[in-house]
Amino acid sequence: MPVLDFLLGWATPESAAHYDPAALRPEDRARAGQARGTRADRDWRVSRALLASLPRGHRAASLSHSKGHALCVALAPDEPDRRVGVDLERVRPRDAAALGRWVCDAGEQQVLARLQADPGRQLEYFYMLWVLKEAFIKAAGLDFPADMQGVGFDGEPEGALRLRPPAGAWNARLLRLEPDWMAALVWEGGDAAMPRLTWHAAPATALPSLHSLGHWTGVGSPPEKPAC
Repeated sequence: MPVLDFLLGWATPESAAHYDPAALRPEDRARAGQARGTRADRDWRVSRALLASLPRGHRAASLSHSKGHALCVALAPDEPDRRVGVDLERVRPRDAAALGRWVCDAGEQQVLARLQADPGRQLEYFYMLWVLKEAFIKAAGLDFPADMQGVGFDGEPEGALRLRPPAGAWNARLLRLEPDWMAALVWEGGDAAMPRLTWHAAPATALPSLHSLGHWTGVGSPPEKPAC
């Protein structure tokens, strides 16, 4: 059974001071001069400092940034290319039920409604759904936000959650990064073995404490063709 090697890179606002335009990837150089607001510019500097700091030969496959922090997944030099996605969000008070009506299917909305009596649990479940959906959008090249409802979870968070992925065989792993971050890693493939995760900290960054929320596998069906 082959072992997957994923490198997860993490960066905090302090990494922005190490941003070097000369170290940008070729695909980012054309975007370097674009006008950005203060927060967007900070996110750009943090995330690109992270990418520039990856060990030689590793290929960044997916990148996410939120509130001055960045998370990426990179493939080892000998790892074949595959569809993979990450998403990172800061957990903060939100109207989970209202946002759920925008990005969740009927079953997920019902679960969020049942969790209203426990706002903390409702918020955690909402962010689990959000980062999972965003990671799938990136990995599978889906449309945002149109395809958000089509992927996610079936079932109850206190029971057996079932992965609802895009077409094909997929794996997903959810992580809580303390104190208040939620992250998702998804990758295509029918092998349910846990990948070998190695963490990498960008310059001036310390790794957070981590808590795994679970690993799921599932097979998604191709979208139905419209009737003629």
